[in-house]
Amino acid sequence: MKIAGYSVLLLCLIPTILFSQNHLWEGGVALGGINYTGDLAKTSIPHSKETHPWLSLYISRQLRPNLSLQGHIGTGEISGDDRNYEDRKLRSFYFTTQITELQFRLQWYPFIRPGLPKPRITPYGFAGLGVFHLSPNATLNRAKIPNLREAIAFDQDNLPSKIQPALPFGGGLEWNLNQKMKIGLEASLRLTMTDYLDGVSQAGNPEGNDWYGTCLLYTSPSPRDRG
Repeated sequence: MKIAGYSVLLLCLIPTILFSQNHLWEGGVALGGINYTGDLAKTSIPHSKETHPWLSLYISRQLRPNLSLQGHIGTGEISGDDRNYEDRKLRSFYFTTQITELQFRLQWYPFIRPGLPKPRITPYGFAGLGVFHLSPNATLNRAKIPNLREAIAFDQDNLPSKIQPALPFGGGLEWNLNQKMKIGLEASLRLTMTDYLDGVSQAGNPEGNDWYGTCLLYTSPSPRDRG
């Protein structure tokens, strides 16, 4: 399936199939899209051409009718290419980075109240802590700008640890089809503590860190006690 979008909020529309273990637990396999913004993205809106598939597993435990604790493990590839932009073709950097992520988060449904009927459409938000492994593979030797050589050498010699922390946050909407099934759309961003998701910092823009995001469309059994 071709994945397209104008921003991280529209990175994919691929169904997720989940299972329910009992009325407090749910979990399953999620398919979606991942993209990034950093030194090889010209603006804060990711380039849709660089969107790639994202695969994750998750499990969720309902703590209250409007609050759940979730654990996610996922993997996908990010990439960037200066040749996407006419005014960067002289620099001509290119990279791919495989990311594998583990995160834990709290998910809050602000309009669900104990003892009241469950809303048909339910927004939610979430935030948590995560850690990810990255393997940047940057091609920097195509640059035709001589004064970048020193900065390129610095970046190649000073790559940080491949294990990095992240702060995932985001939100979504769930549509409750009936008492047993729901579908939803979710977008998530990850703030990172590194400027080297793309293997480039000093030779690009060293002023800010890189970040990545995912988006997915899912379907799931609804915990019977929610609402």
